[in-house]
Amino acid sequence: MSRIIEIMNPIEGGKRYTTNKRALDFVRRGIARIEKGKLLFSEENQIQRQAEFEFRKNRGNVLWWNGNSRDPRATYAPGQKRS
Repeated sequence: MSRIIEIMNPIEGGKRYTTNKRALDFVRRGIARIEKGKLLFSEENQIQRQAEFEFRKNRGNVLWWNGNSRDPRATYAPGQKRS
């Protein structure tokens, strides 16, 4: 097997290739199969992967975190001042 495997049905805007090791992990977890030397994700998993990709894309790679132990519901963006 090649070290790089093409993904037959990549998510929109996603990668078209993956490593052999990663492809075998997807197969082992039951979310994809290898067909004709290419990786093919199941349709229901493809929908979930697309939703996760859109979420990451739309949040603009901004990291939010909990502010302090007194109020775990409080969140802050990078650079926000806490008092």
